[in-house]
This record gives sequence, C-alpha cells and structure tokens, in this order.
Amino acid sequence: MKPKFTNLVRRGHHVYGLDEGVLTCVNLESGNREWKEGRYGHGQILLVDDLLLIQAESGDVVLVEISPEKPQQRTKFQALQGKTWNNPVLLRDLLLVRNDHEAACYRLPLNASQQ
Repeated sequence: MKPKFTNLVRRGHHVYGLDEGVLTCVNLESGNREWKEGRYGHGQILLVDDLLLIQAESGDVVLVEISPEKPQQRTKFQALQGKTWNNPVLLRDLLLVRNDHEAACYRLPLNASQQ
C-alpha cells in the first residue's frame, strides 16, 4: 500500500487506507488485498466505529461503511472548495475541516454509540 502522506487505520485483521488515492483493504494475516475501489485522491481518513470518514483531496467528506467484503458509501458532501490535504478532526458529532483557504464545522448525524 502506498498511502503517500495519509494515515492507515486498522480494524481487526484488516488495514484500510488510500493506496495512491484509491480506498483499499488489506488482510494483515495473509497480506492479500481484499478490495480496492473509490477514488478520493490524497486525502485523509479517520476510523469511527465501522465507518471511515474520508476527507477527500477534492474537499468532499465521505462516510464509508467498511468491511473486508466491500465498502459501502453512506454519504458524501462538498465540505471545502479546492485541494484539501489537512487532517479532519471529529469531536463527538462535530467535524472540523480546513485547507489553506477556509475552515468549516459540520454536525454529523452519527449514531449515539459513535458519539
């Protein structure tokens, strides 16, 4: 996996990350790639229970339900304009995002168990 300057996250025996900008799942026990799909550029990711919160390079925020079988996009919205490489911050249900031109705060509709 080639994540450039983004983080990888681990859930169980799998690691998830942006491999050259494409969301990817790798099995840690076998070393095999389970899937690779969804282009988000060189953005940043956070693990929130069974969700990946992706701050895409394009400024979009995407919530993806992850599993070793297949990712499922739950929602997507334009959070910022222009290239965005900064790490997002999640505090309970408040998402803070920024780039070199703007910053924004969004209230996310997360489950009570995710707050």
